[in-house]
Amino acid sequence: MDEASISHTLEVPWLQVEPLVLGPVPTGQDTPHCYVCVGDPNPSGLRIDVYAHRDHYCFREDAVLIGGMLFIGVGHRLFAIQISTHSVLAHDLDCYFGYLHRLSDSVLVATGCSLYRFALDGSLGWVATNLAVDGLLVRHVRDDIVVLDAEQDPPGQWEHVCVSLHTGLVI
Repeated sequence: MDEASISHTLEVPWLQVEPLVLGPVPTGQDTPHCYVCVGDPNPSGLRIDVYAHRDHYCFREDAVLIGGMLFIGVGHRLFAIQISTHSVLAHDLDCYFGYLHRLSDSVLVATGCSLYRFALDGSLGWVATNLAVDGLLVRHVRDDIVVLDAEQDPPGQWEHVCVSLHTGLVI
């Protein structure tokens, strides 16, 4: 399967590929926040121009391809794109996007304060809120438990938090 690459610039061949545009395009701003490319820059390649909402903090962006679904996190949003049809589900996040964590049957999305689990069709499984104040990192998933590092008192006071992989409830 092809991989997704994310960047802030495009190589010349990708400039010829018609983009799928995600997010609100601000008036007078024709440069996207980032580009996501899947495959090769030819008619079968997919180029996505991602615009972040002007009022949203963009800590980082990430993209992961799992099966036929592409997940993109940027600003305060997660986009789930079905590669074969280009259909898009957009989910608003409660805080700035942080990280994607790939699982075999879903993807975990860590924001600055919450953890989301999305199914491979892009639907929301659950959300665990108020886990951190300013940062959440997925350490690992083992025995149906998600182990996280959560920043509770910035800067630098991190604590371990565990949630159920099936329910999102704190353990």
